[in-house]
Amino acid sequence: MTLDRSSHFRLLAVVSVLVWLAACARVPIETKIRPDIHSAQDLRARLLARAQAIQSFEAKGRVTYISPDQKYNGTANFLGSKPQTLRVDVLNFWGQSALSIHTDGDELQILDYRQGKLFRGPVTTRNLAAFIPPVKISELLEVLTGSVVLSPQGPAQMTYMAEQDQYRLDLSNQDRPGHTVLWVDAQNLQIMAGEWSDAQKQLLFKVKFQDYQPEGRYTLPHQIILTTGDNKRQLRLHYRELTVNPQVTSEALTLMVPAQVQQVPFPP
Repeated sequence: MTLDRSSHFRLLAVVSVLVWLAACARVPIETKIRPDIHSAQDLRARLLARAQAIQSFEAKGRVTYISPDQKYNGTANFLGSKPQTLRVDVLNFWGQSALSIHTDGDELQILDYRQGKLFRGPVTTRNLAAFIPPVKISELLEVLTGSVVLSPQGPAQMTYMAEQDQYRLDLSNQDRPGHTVLWVDAQNLQIMAGEWSDAQKQLLFKVKFQDYQPEGRYTLPHQIILTTGDNKRQLRLHYRELTVNPQVTSEALTLMVPAQVQQVPFPP
């Protein structure tokens, strides 16, 4: 029996499909295991464990700050050590430090190289509000690595939102009167957004985490948007490089102040 040209091509196509199906049958399909979360306590414990595993970080990228008084967009280097030590160097066009910010949680130092001035004073909401939304330094350090400050105890409620495939986690803050709401991806347990309110349920600030990328053992956001509740101040971060748990020395975190710099106190 001879096959015409058309029948020959059809036979080859059928054989190719059968071979492909047989190959697929031998290769196991990798399925992602969905995290087993049964309660708000389970979810909070998983988020807390991940946050506690990250004790320091180093990052390079772009920073954008928007307020009624000013707008800034440029590159910056970040170096943080929990619970509340942070140094940020904002760079000029030539890659030199134009503005350095340092805090140990108690004192805030801002060195303006262009003006030749060092502004320093206690860490207060008033002093911080000129640069970031009203958060504690310890809270900011958690936010910079895609997390929030979480207490292991206290009331917690969880709601699964099927349409978004997310958990909504409602938490009461034991450290201060107020309320925290987190939206967590159900597949990866990554925090996608958060809101903080005071005791009167007035929105204080909110955060969005985007562009999650693997960083060693962890998958962390490379875009972070922190906004005040009234939407008047916003801090946007876009990491180009991010290192988790680097060896951080006290020398690297210390702000070296030139002798000729004028020191200007912050308002008490």
